[in-house]
Amino acid sequence: GQLAVDAPTGEVDYEEEVMTTERLAQRYAMSADMGRETYETVAVTPDGVVAAQSTLQVPLAGEDAFQWGTFVHREHRGHRLGLAVKVANLRAVQEKRPQLRRVVTQNGETNGYMISINEELGFAPVEASVELVRRG
Repeated sequence: GQLAVDAPTGEVDYEEEVMTTERLAQRYAMSADMGRETYETVAVTPDGVVAAQSTLQVPLAGEDAFQWGTFVHREHRGHRLGLAVKVANLRAVQEKRPQLRRVVTQNGETNGYMISINEELGFAPVEASVELVRRG
């Protein structure tokens, strides 16, 4: 649950998500019911902590995959884990779904780490998406 909170988000704050094996199974089942495959890669420490994670959603029909997130726990940054899990996940999708032509992803402009990874992998910006937060 901490991984999403750890992503650089500028001035936007997110609450830690409570994730259980049951909720994860429900999420996978819901995606399958919607005609989507979920590809997920994690990096796990020797003591069983998920240090990094990358998730792709792929509709059974179509040529696009959708990057849902790539996160690295703040205590495990600086070891290229974000790149490692993202590449492993992309390779798994390419192997099983070679007809896919595009991965749709997005990044907060304050997340320089993931922007540099995406640029290294050949992703290019095609549009801007603005999110606003109302406080008070």
